[in-house]
Amino acid sequence: FELARLQKNFLLSVTHEFKSPLAAIKLYLETMQRHDLDAPKQQTFIKNALYDTDRLNQLVENALMANLIERQSNIFTFEDFDLSAKINDLAIKFSSVPGFPKIDSTITPGIIMHGDGNAITILVTNLIENASKYTASGESIRLTLNNNGQHAFIEVADHGIGIPDDEKEKVFQKFYRAGNEETRSTKGTGLGLYLSRYIARKHQGDIKILDNQPKGAIFQVRLNKAVQ
Repeated sequence: FELARLQKNFLLSVTHEFKSPLAAIKLYLETMQRHDLDAPKQQTFIKNALYDTDRLNQLVENALMANLIERQSNIFTFEDFDLSAKINDLAIKFSSVPGFPKIDSTITPGIIMHGDGNAITILVTNLIENASKYTASGESIRLTLNNNGQHAFIEVADHGIGIPDDEKEKVFQKFYRAGNEETRSTKGTGLGLYLSRYIARKHQGDIKILDNQPKGAIFQVRLNKAVQ
């Protein structure tokens, strides 16, 4: 019964998640087609449309990765890459999206990692997107990267409603989302955090959730910089 409920919620949320950015992109393009907008307004619409396109791409990437995991396929390619540059690029990308919460980033430069750079991008993107759902207007998301010996540590912190202790493990379950899909106001499919933990563990690490102060949640990621 529980699996059926989760699958129903997943199908409902996926339908909504795909329709929402598609409708937004269509609206931006139609508005630009019908009206003679000034250059700044055009740039804003283009940036918003590109962000919604990235959201769609992220949804597809998550669904494909979840399917490959289900089929027990080998989905990772490990090589050396600049983790600092990759995290910094994500901070810049999200900071350029009109209306997206401000990203306060503190990134230690020059951290080289042996792993799957695309998978790590998916991991961090999912955590930032998750934090944005619970970040009120005027508040920011804190993104940090540092390292200690063999490990790199990434933190994504928000100032939202926080996560109760009894939910801190459940949110990493596949398809799990608190509440009911028909009444929930936040976005998501229940795959992002599941995939993020899977990716972290495949890099000989993990993710844990800490309470932020005075409110909110901190997702702390530990990664082995030299995955064997």
